[in-house]
Amino acid sequence: MRKTLFLFHAQASRFMRSTSGQFKENLATFLRFLEEEPMICEYVNGCLDISTMSEADAESMVDRARQSAWSPFEVVGGTTEDEVARILFILRDMRRRGIDGADLFFYRYGHGSRKYDVMVGNFLKEVAFLLIEHIENHLKMKGIEMGLDQKGQQIVTVEGSSDVQIVAASGSASITGNQSFVSSNPEIENEIAALREIAMSLAEEDKGMVLYNVQVLEEQAKSGHPVKAAVATALGAIKKVGSACASSAQVLALVDRIEEFFSPFF
Repeated sequence: MRKTLFLFHAQASRFMRSTSGQFKENLATFLRFLEEEPMICEYVNGCLDISTMSEADAESMVDRARQSAWSPFEVVGGTTEDEVARILFILRDMRRRGIDGADLFFYRYGHGSRKYDVMVGNFLKEVAFLLIEHIENHLKMKGIEMGLDQKGQQIVTVEGSSDVQIVAASGSASITGNQSFVSSNPEIENEIAALREIAMSLAEEDKGMVLYNVQVLEEQAKSGHPVKAAVATALGAIKKVGSACASSAQVLALVDRIEEFFSPFF
């Protein structure tokens, strides 16, 4: 499950960072991953089966969007399954048509800007991110059901050590090791909070990307068993955006400190 979550985070992060020139290729890669990863494929197909949304409905929505930037184009609403189906059908229709980042479809997402990169970025944040959020929530819930929340385990602190805990299994639970300061050390929490605060001051096209990867870092820190590639991907994405912002020096310093914090685990 952790491997699936990591791979999903990596693919989602790449897709969410797409520029107008990268959108078409990254969309195809992202959808191919969703369709080939068994656990995700099962979930989205289940949503498609339950939802009343159809491919024809999505095709009509995309047609209207390309004809007029002021036509109705609501992706939010109904059940979670409806939202997943609606967005997935729309993305698949865009792939089928070969829509790239300079298509008239994106004009409605300019919000005053005529830059295609801004339009594509806003579309990803307002539409694609909702699909990503639903899939991520499903995977997390599956992880809880599979016992990855450490249910059935007893955490025992070793006397004389503030850093090390032993996780003793009860019943059929497995035994794992955990370094407690990952989830309780105030320094990492402060660094992550500082990054989140900086993200709120960024331009709209960058805010969602940084906040998403800050969330990944926070989850990795709290997990007690951070995945090196997930941390590296998140830090790399934040560094790329942060290096071009007004607070670049602060962002890069925070990234370095967070990277140093995780280094003992890798």
